[in-house]
Amino acid sequence: MYKNDQWEVTNYGLESVTPGAPYVYQIPKETLLKIENGFYGWVVHLAEKTWIKYPLFVAAFEEAANYHFPGSLDAQVFLDSQVEGKSCHPHI
Repeated sequence: MYKNDQWEVTNYGLESVTPGAPYVYQIPKETLLKIENGFYGWVVHLAEKTWIKYPLFVAAFEEAANYHFPGSLDAQVFLDSQVEGKSCHPHI
């Protein structure tokens, strides 16, 4: 499976990794690809968290989606979700 400095793809879904991430965050695989207002909700929601390194989250999210739901990640929705997250949260 996939792991970076802050995130790890697990059988559960996607989980933060310490010490890279200062908080425990667990995203169940069942909610990973949930669409909210036309965007992947987690991609937009996690953009507001100032403690995450957004590029690391985005990479791990993509890996988790491809691992748990091969072929189901909509590339345009994924891109739009990242743009939305960045536009709402300029700290990224």
